This record gives sequence, structure tokens and C-alpha cells, in this order.
Amino acid sequence: MMKLRAGLIGVLIMVLNACGGIPPTVHIETGRGRMLDDRGARESRINAAARAQQDARMKLLRFAESLPAGNGNLVGDYMALNPVTAVRVRSLIYSARQYAARYFDDGTVEVDVGIDPEDILRVVRETQP
Repeated sequence: MMKLRAGLIGVLIMVLNACGGIPPTVHIETGRGRMLDDRGARESRINAAARAQQDARMKLLRFAESLPAGNGNLVGDYMALNPVTAVRVRSLIYSARQYAARYFDDGTVEVDVGIDPEDILRVVRETQP
């Protein structure tokens, strides 16, 4: 999904956003549900947030690979041809800014991450021979 965000100086900046959501793992022992103590609930929430962030970044990477990068090629095409481009784009996606995290009563966590597509296209241009 692409969103337009208004900057502080009134300029519109295009930002690639992705949302990932992961429910916590439910533990069942011998057919009976086990109640988690406070430490277990906190750990479960932290793990769910980390997995949601990873899910959002993977969605962002898939969307970034479909960006047109010139000459009729996509960013994913350049990533497949040049391993340096692939590593730099993936590291840029990994450092994408987290905008929001939503925690729900059932333990589900949703995380929004975003990045400026111009940064991705700049990396592709810099790494091409």
C-alpha cells in the first residue's frame, strides 16, 4: 500500500508502508489450556511484536521489489542481477522506520513500517555498473 504523507514544510512525500500482524502462540499442554503468568504474557507479547515487525518488513520488501526502476525493469530485476544491490536494498528495508504498533486484547500485534521509495531507487542507481 502506498500513502502520501505531508511533511513539516508542506511538501508531499511518498512513503511505502506495510502492516504486519501476528497473533501470539497459544500453548496447550496435554489437552488442557495453560494459563500464562505475567512473565509469560509479556514474553509472548514481545515475541509477537518482533514477528509482526518482521512480517511487515517482508511485505515492504515484496512491494519494493515491484517498483519500476527504469529501462522497463523493476527493483527486483536489478536485485536478481546484482547481489550488492540485493544486500543494500534488504538492509535499507531492514532499517525502515516503524510508525505504529497496535496491541490488541487477544494478544495480536500489528506493526506499521515505512520507507521513502526514492531511497530504494537511489540505492539501485548507485549499485548499477
